[in-house]
Amino acid sequence: MTPKMVAALKAAAAADDQGGLCWTAAGWINPGRCWDYHGGAIVSRLVWNHGFLAEAGRKTRGGQRRVITQAGRNKLAELEREGKAA
Repeated sequence: MTPKMVAALKAAAAADDQGGLCWTAAGWINPGRCWDYHGGAIVSRLVWNHGFLAEAGRKTRGGQRRVITQAGRNKLAELEREGKAA
């Protein structure tokens, strides 16, 4: 996984209690840290290629969310054990 993918996965884990990452014109953000954004291609790869994130919410403006899956939590824990999620 690239450092940008790890950062997006960590952001999704941090945004879990707020309903996940939400879409803005700049990219996917954690609502609690709106100055940190993650590109659409990176987040899409985590959803479609790896299954570490999942789609949630309505597919209308302001309703789309990306939430971390159990596979994503497991991968994040694995990366942290290996020291790659710093």
